[in-house]
Amino acid sequence: MSIRTIREMYRYNAWANEYVLNVASELSDALLDQDYEIGPGLIRETLRHIYFAERIWYSRIGGPGAEALPSPESLNSISEIRAAALSLANARCPWLDSLSANDLNRIAEFRDRKGNAWACPIGDILMHAFNHGVHHRAQVASMVSRGGRKLSNLDYLFMRIAKPSIRIADEVTRAKFQAWGRSVGTQLDSSCGFDVAALQHYFEYSDWASGVVLQAAESLNDAALDRHHDIGLASIRRTLLHLQAADQNWLENWTKGSKPGFAELPKETSLADLRTQWERSMAGRNAYVAKQTDDTLAREILAQPTEGIKLYFRLGESMLQLCVHATLHRTQIVNMLRHSGIKPPSLDLILWLRQRNPVA
Repeated sequence: MSIRTIREMYRYNAWANEYVLNVASELSDALLDQDYEIGPGLIRETLRHIYFAERIWYSRIGGPGAEALPSPESLNSISEIRAAALSLANARCPWLDSLSANDLNRIAEFRDRKGNAWACPIGDILMHAFNHGVHHRAQVASMVSRGGRKLSNLDYLFMRIAKPSIRIADEVTRAKFQAWGRSVGTQLDSSCGFDVAALQHYFEYSDWASGVVLQAAESLNDAALDRHHDIGLASIRRTLLHLQAADQNWLENWTKGSKPGFAELPKETSLADLRTQWERSMAGRNAYVAKQTDDTLAREILAQPTEGIKLYFRLGESMLQLCVHATLHRTQIVNMLRHSGIKPPSLDLILWLRQRNPVA
């Protein structure tokens, strides 16, 4: 694993934190402190938790300047949380730039809050902390939506639409996105890079986590699977179908070329049939990723989510998008499972690592 994918993850992390905190800054204290029965429960507390986790993991891996960062307990207002998150991002960014592959493989030893001793490679910890933020920002988005506001565009590719790395979108595409209130960049930001090993690692985790939520959903009857929830795509079955479709559509894009639209399995598809199709999509995707090199991850691909929209990305960007997108929607499924009377499964990447390697 090299630092290239990790570095791009944290560019997105900083962008997404800023976006979410800016939206939160416009909310009343009543909305920030309303209990939504999602994750930590309160928008303010979830935002504070995101910062807390980033800070503690940064400290555990020896990040420079960690001890000088504000303690989470001292942060009350959104402006204070935003300033602390920015300070952390500013400290971490140049440090990440200095890391080598050997640094990522170095074992960090630490104790958790219960005093248990653990040891884990720095690269794995960085990936866990990144994914943890994706998960909790998805919770914030659900809570904001419950409060009557809109917090969308959290997918990684929205950052790369705002900051394109390979080709500027045409005027028609830019005009449509601007009409939807979405930012489209007009200058190239070619700083991103990817490595196959990190993406394979993230996909391996993502497939495990998707398997966990699918297995939990299989215990529900059709009525529960199709019950309406005020979260994301509104039902467990529809969200699972959407996740499988994302794998299949991107695989077909990579191997057959782009075509407009986003094909999904029929809405009445059984979970047994979904599992069969999804495992086939995952296997095809993983086989394709395994054939890539770090250089081929930079090649241009065209995405056409709807007729008339043409967006250009690097192959590696679409792969990172697939992993981030899966975490965002699995978070929604976990919340729907909770409201369906199912104990929500833990999907932390660090848990997956510890199952694979009990010393992690």
